[in-house]
Amino acid sequence: MFRKLLIAILVIACVMPLIIKGPDGRPIMTLDDWKPSVPASVDEFTQQILTKGEQVVPSRPDSVYRWQDENGAWHFSDEAPPGSDVQLVEISEANRMPAPEMPPKQTPPASGANVAPFSQIPGMTVSPKQLKETMENLEQLQDKVEKRRLLLDESLD
Repeated sequence: MFRKLLIAILVIACVMPLIIKGPDGRPIMTLDDWKPSVPASVDEFTQQILTKGEQVVPSRPDSVYRWQDENGAWHFSDEAPPGSDVQLVEISEANRMPAPEMPPKQTPPASGANVAPFSQIPGMTVSPKQLKETMENLEQLQDKVEKRRLLLDESLD
């Protein structure tokens, strides 16, 4: 009985948008709205992906230039720099991916700046002196806990 009621509610929920009229007098949905739109070609599919409303995402180059500077670091660009030994690199669709977002560079503090000691930096280790004091406090706490446990055990007997 419950299954039949559930199926009936589901059928009604699917049919109602086809019957209910919208503000323009036409039904809210049609059967064509339920058909997936499949692009006719890869080019049409690519154009659908690249076009987002009015804004069009710029296409990526099919080739880039690469060169090595005097320090040995490689550089890549879609424009060849003047006066460099440049190699042309072809790009296939298989190896394209978005570039990762890099965190902003942090400059080290100037010498003589007011810098927190190593032991006060969050997430860092404590100094040996602080560690010794902490261990002594923990041992005292452990002794108190043991004494209280013994007193509780005696009082329950």
